[in-house]
Amino acid sequence: MKILFFIKAYNDVDHFSPIIHRLLSISIPVHIIVFSDLSLDDDYRIDELKKIDGLTIEYLENKYKITRSKRKISRLHFYLNKLKSYNSPYGVLKRKYFLDCRREVEFLKNNDIHALVIEWSTPTSNGLAVEKYFRAAKSIGCTTYSLPHGCNIYKNPDVNNGYVNRSYKGRILDDAEERNKFDYYIFQGKSRRDQCVKLGYAPNSTQHWGSVRFYPEWQKLNLKMCPPFDFKLKEESVFKIVFMDHQHDYNVFPDKIQDTLRVLSNIKGVFVLLKASTREGKSSHIEGYEKLIQSTSNMQFAPDDAHSPSLIKWADCVINYGSSIGLEALIQKKPLVTPTHLDANTSLFDFYNAGYIVNNDKEMVSVINELMSDPSKQYTRSQVECIEDLMNEIVYGGYGEHDVIASYVNKITSHQLNY
Repeated sequence: MKILFFIKAYNDVDHFSPIIHRLLSISIPVHIIVFSDLSLDDDYRIDELKKIDGLTIEYLENKYKITRSKRKISRLHFYLNKLKSYNSPYGVLKRKYFLDCRREVEFLKNNDIHALVIEWSTPTSNGLAVEKYFRAAKSIGCTTYSLPHGCNIYKNPDVNNGYVNRSYKGRILDDAEERNKFDYYIFQGKSRRDQCVKLGYAPNSTQHWGSVRFYPEWQKLNLKMCPPFDFKLKEESVFKIVFMDHQHDYNVFPDKIQDTLRVLSNIKGVFVLLKASTREGKSSHIEGYEKLIQSTSNMQFAPDDAHSPSLIKWADCVINYGSSIGLEALIQKKPLVTPTHLDANTSLFDFYNAGYIVNNDKEMVSVINELMSDPSKQYTRSQVECIEDLMNEIVYGGYGEHDVIASYVNKITSHQLNY
């Protein structure tokens, strides 16, 4: 038995590595196919996985995928590619009469592939080269999984511009049928799973299994092997804040974010590092704030090679308004400030009142001043209970404390469907 993982971006590595590590640890080999220009050569998690026998990595030249950068360069190229998409007349004819998956079928059989794992997507959205592996897997009985490439932390379903715009046009269900072709479509928490079932995802195969990335056992190992962040400050006594930015299309308010950053820069005795979103192809709006940063002496962008777990370990406080990385801060027992006024979404941090929830800049400044005056300040018992409720929802899928990674591995290696 061998498990096949497809990887496209940094976040895929982040969320697949705990599963791959456990599989290799119990002598189940794993083959990774990278189908983008992502290099795994210097990834600290992959370096750790390579220490265990059973891992092989292949780079697939995906000729059928047009990247976002190429779309900007050639709109004609983009529209030509759309004409060849799976549901176009050309795409339908090609798949019906001219598709040849012989090589992919032979690969799966020769390597004793038991299951195929891809990030959240549709079988066709990653290009024809990847789609052929999916079709081959289905045709010979391999179980197919779409697993999280991130960690949803929202209560509302219309979390980004794409969902909002499709809802205005009555098209929010457009790709549910395609996603239902996976044998399993997995979310971390029940809230998001239920939202997607309401959007048309199949109730049986759409499940919630918790978060392997933020399962405490993996979080500790990940932090241990993560390259340390060593950022020397002129004044060692300053209060160090890491501001976690989020993707620009996630219903954020750029003007309010800029105002908040300006307020932060005016707090005496603080130093702020801004960390941009890590999602591949999802540029952050924060790059537009260079002038603000250049006008201050206590605010900088975090280096590109700085990893969030190490940044959080370095920080005295973390400000996070839309990313699951807030869970890392809570697990590290760092003060987490969630400014609800910087986006239109409702997060599970807000819902469970986990950490310090602030509704405006004045409240944020008050919390930061309080933390600065008492650096050893701990969460209250009430706050700890709220954090535990949040962890149960996202990390443990609502099932209570258990070995989340073992649960994933048992289901991925099972010879039967659990529905």
